Amino acid sequence: MNLDWLGQLAWNTVGVTIVLGLLGAICRKVIFRLILKPIDLHFEHKIERFRVDLSAKEAELAQIRSSVNELRTGRMSLRYSKKVEYAELLCRECHTWAKLGMLIDVLMNLNYDKVMHSETDRSELSEYFQTLSEMLKVESVLSELKAADLSVAQLYLDEGSLKFFGVYKAILVQAVSIIKMGSISGGLKLIKTDHLTKKIIELAPLSADGFEQHGDGYAFYWAEYFRENTIRSLKLLINGDLQNREELVEFSELNVGLVSIREDVRKKMIDSGLPADLMVPEGAGPKKLL
Repeated sequence: MNLDWLGQLAWNTVGVTIVLGLLGAICRKVIFRLILKPIDLHFEHKIERFRVDLSAKEAELAQIRSSVNELRTGRMSLRYSKKVEYAELLCRECHTWAKLGMLIDVLMNLNYDKVMHSETDRSELSEYFQTLSEMLKVESVLSELKAADLSVAQLYLDEGSLKFFGVYKAILVQAVSIIKMGSISGGLKLIKTDHLTKKIIELAPLSADGFEQHGDGYAFYWAEYFRENTIRSLKLLINGDLQNREELVEFSELNVGLVSIREDVRKKMIDSGLPADLMVPEGAGPKKLL
């Protein structure tokens, strides 16, 4: 029996299978390409649009960032100019209050406790206060001070400068109140004397012993300390050097000449006819702040 035809059939079958397999692979590849190409093109377009949008947003962000920087620079420039403006205004206010500095010198020489707590009015003291008020043009100075508007200064000035000035002003206000009320019968009894002590001790704790020893009148010895430190603190603020607290005035700097100035004013007060019993005994009273 001849079986060659079986072998031929097997080879034909294998050949056909191989050809069909190749054709299937080729067709599958072509079909995948036909299907995937539109998808690839779609995603490429989306990616390209995303890149374009991203570039546009980056450009927009850069513009916003530039605008913010310009705004910040402008605000900083405006804030600094306002800071300088109110620092100058506060400095001028200090100098205006300083026109009444002689009131401080007078009160430093008076026997403060005796004057403030006397049961009877002393006409010579009232007359002296009246003359002193007119000589220093107290009303004119107060009118000048009322014209200055410092209501928004705290928005631009540092807390230290404002506190120094606040205490300096409080000392001068107390001095003016004593001179004005001392010209009125029974007026001095209406004045509180301890509020200054608390304010000064808060900013200068070392002064507590001085108040304990010399009483509430010791407050007037601190006027120059707070005036000078207001000016120096403002300078540090404008120069951007607030951390450099060494530039603030030390107690020892103000002790120089304190006694000689007080004695000079004392002599003028005696020459004006003010009774010696209303004044601090000669050689008594604080010789220095600390």
